[in-house]
Amino acid sequence: MTVRRSRGAGLLATLLALAIAAPVEYGQRFIGGRFPDVTDVGLSVAGAWLGMWIATRGWLLFNEQLALLRPRRTVIGAPVRAVK
Repeated sequence: MTVRRSRGAGLLATLLALAIAAPVEYGQRFIGGRFPDVTDVGLSVAGAWLGMWIATRGWLLFNEQLALLRPRRTVIGAPVRAVK
């Protein structure tokens, strides 16, 4: 929510996820019974991007849908304003 207006926030979140996931997967080489997998890195990056999108643009779309469901309050004799 705090980075909603920042254009580079999605890229930053994706790069941070890559910077964390890649060394963690590489480190699995040195643990017995564990094997690094590039799919895990890809899913981590995709999850970071999706989470950032939901926190920014997805949230705005959700608010628009909620506005459509809210009942309009009208007072008899008062003009009805359009919901934005």
